[in-house]
Amino acid sequence: MEEIVKIVIPSHGRADRVLTKDAVSNVSLCVEESQEAEYKEHNPNIEIITHPDSIVGLTLKKRWMMDYFDGGDIFTIDDDIKSMKRFYAEPGESSKITPDLAYDIIQSTAATAYNMGAFLFGFSKSQRPVDYVAQKPFTLNEVVIGGWGGILKGSKLYYPEDPRGILGQDFFVSGLNAFYHRYCFIDNRFGFITKDNFKNPGGCANYRTVELEKDCTLWLREQFGDAIQIKKVTVGHMNLSHPYERSLFIPY
Repeated sequence: MEEIVKIVIPSHGRADRVLTKDAVSNVSLCVEESQEAEYKEHNPNIEIITHPDSIVGLTLKKRWMMDYFDGGDIFTIDDDIKSMKRFYAEPGESSKITPDLAYDIIQSTAATAYNMGAFLFGFSKSQRPVDYVAQKPFTLNEVVIGGWGGILKGSKLYYPEDPRGILGQDFFVSGLNAFYHRYCFIDNRFGFITKDNFKNPGGCANYRTVELEKDCTLWLREQFGDAIQIKKVTVGHMNLSHPYERSLFIPY
């Protein structure tokens, strides 16, 4: 299928553990210059894009990538993806999607976003097919989570430079998108399954702490007010990874 967006895996400290290359075809890697040789050794035949070692953290890495790709037409995806899945599969039907088809789905979703005038797009934020609601296959006003999301050129979107936003770049960009562009495009029919999320050494795990999460949530509330809410424990979602987990409420 015609390439609408470049699919890039931002990675750090996981040269020998990039799972996503086996889940999605035609991907590139974006890593620090000092880690280029190690990533090339473990990931032959994959394009390696390097950035200065002074760019530390996923948010600043994505900010650099936006400049590198002239403001968009890029889909970034975590490096710990085991597979893409079809959440609307019938009982007994395989839900796993091949790497080539995953690539095509990402490109077709980008094309749909482009044709409807949306600049931000993504897929289900859940990793549980049981969360899929058949009557709501698409949404236009939720968070496009940072683990798998795309931005098209021509938007007013950017990633924050403020260090307090280091862990909340997806909420910042989604809030910014709601303010400037009103809607995004999320295809809930498909989602990605990760391995050892929040436990895998390297990546954001190198600097994520509860105190940083708290600072980030408070900072996001400074930017977007009551649109940023602290999650409450509810039936079916009893376990929060930390007490400052947040949600974005777009009031329209």
